[in-house]
Amino acid sequence: DGLKGFYENFEFVRSEEDPRFGAINLFIEKSSKKYVALINKKCVDLESVSTTREKLAARMTLNHPNILKIIGYVRKEDEGMCGSSDTFTIFTEWYEHDLELEIQQRQAKKEFFSEAELNYILNSCLDAGAYFEANGIYHGDYRPLNILMNEGGNVYVADHSFLHPLIDDWGKHLGGQKGCYLSPGQLADLKKGGYNATYDVYKADVWSLGVSMLYASTLEDPLIIYKNGAVDETVLNSFIQGVQQNYSAGFAGKVASMLQINEEARPTFTSLSGAQGGSFQTGAQGGFQQSGS
Repeated sequence: DGLKGFYENFEFVRSEEDPRFGAINLFIEKSSKKYVALINKKCVDLESVSTTREKLAARMTLNHPNILKIIGYVRKEDEGMCGSSDTFTIFTEWYEHDLELEIQQRQAKKEFFSEAELNYILNSCLDAGAYFEANGIYHGDYRPLNILMNEGGNVYVADHSFLHPLIDDWGKHLGGQKGCYLSPGQLADLKKGGYNATYDVYKADVWSLGVSMLYASTLEDPLIIYKNGAVDETVLNSFIQGVQQNYSAGFAGKVASMLQINEEARPTFTSLSGAQGGSFQTGAQGGFQQSGS
């Protein structure tokens, strides 16, 4: 009945390989014109079915203004030649625009973000990260393409490590994907073979968000900070100096703190956002007008 109601109120738009979510079927609500993405998650045993169902139940209770909502799900049992499996079809909010597209548009015009805009983007992500961490969830890949935006310039992040088939930047890198913002701790584990990860997943998230803010602040690709499987601290410091030249000491200092090479010295999302006691409901204030809109 729920699916029937969904198809009555929503219109199919397209199927695509979305770099933020993997394979999706995209629908638009007829009345509000809001998008919903349908993502299939296959489970091959009873344990993974139970775990996925528990995670979905928990995820659907999350409520934060900068986190995409998982609206619902449908479970279907599939019988095949190799045995039975279960597919969960997950319904989640979806936006086409993201920080990577916004940066690319601004690069073409040499139109830098104002500090107020950057603070809004950063604080939105920090507050969402603190909320995730308080709920035992890590994002896994805070690159600009995974920081979504609506037409009003409001910022959203998805429950990436749950929704994306490769889970996080670590899994993507091991799977051969280029361009991930790996932390020094992740790079050190890779040098040991990559089979026994010891890095802090939350502080790896802080690092990748810091690299994204370098990109947004300078409009220059920060991937050049990586050289021979490590972070080139001279190049990293030159990026930080670029932020210091164009923005306030307070903003530049916050970004620099997120890029501490020493994982223990790197701050947490909670300390950076200033959130206390698990109260993360208000979200960052602000927003901005997209370039060209």
